[in-house]
Amino acid sequence: MSEQFQVDVDSLEGYARSLDDLQGAFDALREYAVRYGCDKSGFTGLLALLHPGVDLVGTLFGETLNFGQDRLGGTADGIRRNAEVYAAADQAVQDRMVKIMEQANRVI
Repeated sequence: MSEQFQVDVDSLEGYARSLDDLQGAFDALREYAVRYGCDKSGFTGLLALLHPGVDLVGTLFGETLNFGQDRLGGTADGIRRNAEVYAAADQAVQDRMVKIMEQANRVI
């Protein structure tokens, strides 16, 4: 069954790097949300009553971004670990093949 698919370890490592790069987008979103989305400077008079709501929404959005960033980082780490496992398995097969060839050359 294993000969029916092939794993490109370099591509897996590239995917993990891409996911790491995407984590910077979370930081940019967080900064934008704090700067513009949670800006209460224009809330005067009766609109001042909305300050706690805006704070709550900003906090919830920030926590959601933290969760997403954490999951993205965990996914990148998992892909990286899988790449290491596949690389180690490939190396083990290659080492076995070298030993088999050495033994075959001794017999011949």
